[in-house]
Amino acid sequence: MHRWSGTGTARTTRVGPALFIAAVLASSPGAARAVQSPPGPEAWFGLTLPPGLQPHVPPAIIGDRRPVPAIVPVGEERYHDLEGAAIRDDLETIVGFSRASRSRREVGDGQLWGRITGLPSGAATAAWAAEQFLRAGISDVAVQSFDQDASASFWLPLRWEMRLNGSPGVRRR
Repeated sequence: MHRWSGTGTARTTRVGPALFIAAVLASSPGAARAVQSPPGPEAWFGLTLPPGLQPHVPPAIIGDRRPVPAIVPVGEERYHDLEGAAIRDDLETIVGFSRASRSRREVGDGQLWGRITGLPSGAATAAWAAEQFLRAGISDVAVQSFDQDASASFWLPLRWEMRLNGSPGVRRR
């Protein structure tokens, strides 16, 4: 540890490493809490768990107002392109590109998958989106590409794992 002596030079003072560590640990606010209150049956690592998933229940209820129903303007009743079923079909198509990427194991052992730019899944997604624009009547549609230097490289994870190691005193859930 260095201290300023006020003369423009540093003066060294030695403090025993064990004494220093003990002082830091004793002054830590979390140290007293960890000793005083072990986790209860509803806690995990001392934190209260959030409630479990409750299907069909909004995660946050603010006030008593519900969503306003869509009101279709007069004369536009025949248009059904943005109804829930049509949007759901498009969603399933887009997610399908990701699922195909996973089943083909587009990258490594298949842990990394999705609609990945520069790979077949990304190209299929872009082509499908361009086709949707053309079907909607947009005439000036183009999928842009770029050429990457053949000697260029990039890092892409092929496999990974994560482990959480707890102390022996932590119970399993």
